[in-house]
Amino acid sequence: MLPFEVNATTLHDMLSIFDDLEDLPCFQHVTPAEIPQPVRRLLVHDGHMTVTLEDYHGAPLRLRVHQQRTDGDVYARKISLHADPAGRPVLAGLMRIHLSACPPAVRAEVAAGTAPLGRVLIAHDVLRRLESGPYFRWNGPGLPLRLPFRRDILPFARLATIHCDDEPTVELLELVTAV
Repeated sequence: MLPFEVNATTLHDMLSIFDDLEDLPCFQHVTPAEIPQPVRRLLVHDGHMTVTLEDYHGAPLRLRVHQQRTDGDVYARKISLHADPAGRPVLAGLMRIHLSACPPAVRAEVAAGTAPLGRVLIAHDVLRRLESGPYFRWNGPGLPLRLPFRRDILPFARLATIHCDDEPTVELLELVTAV
C-alpha cells in the first residue's frame, strides 16, 4: 500500500510539497481544447513527457534538480528540463515517487538526479502506464514554482500519475514553459 493516495492527488497537494501554501501561484482549470497548439500537443497525451519534449525540441533534455526531499520511502523533487544547457526551462515540475515500488537500480538513478524520470524508467524497461489530466493554466503574479520562465509565455500544466507494473507509483505536476 502506498503512503499517499496517488489517484486523489490535487494541484494543492503537489504545490504544497515545497512551497508555503500562503504564497502559491494561481492556476486556473482548463480543458484540453482551451490549451493552444503546440502546447496542447506537448501536454495532452498519455506518453512520457521526456520523450514528447525531446522529439519536439530535437535534443536530449537535461535535468536540473532545484529541491529534493525524502520522507521515508517517498522521494520528491522540484525540477526543470532544458533542451540546451544555457536555455530557459522547457518544462518545470514536481514529482513525488514511492521508491519501494521501483527496482533498486531505478531507485538509485532517480535519487542521483542525473536523468529525467521518463528516461530512467525507459532505460530500465519498467512497465509503465501514464494517466494525464486535469489541466491548468498559470494565472497569477510571480513565477510558477519560482523558476526562471519566459515572461511572455503563460505556462500550462497537467497533473499525471505514472503506474509502474500496474501500481500507481509517481505523481507529477508538469508545466510546459517554452515552445
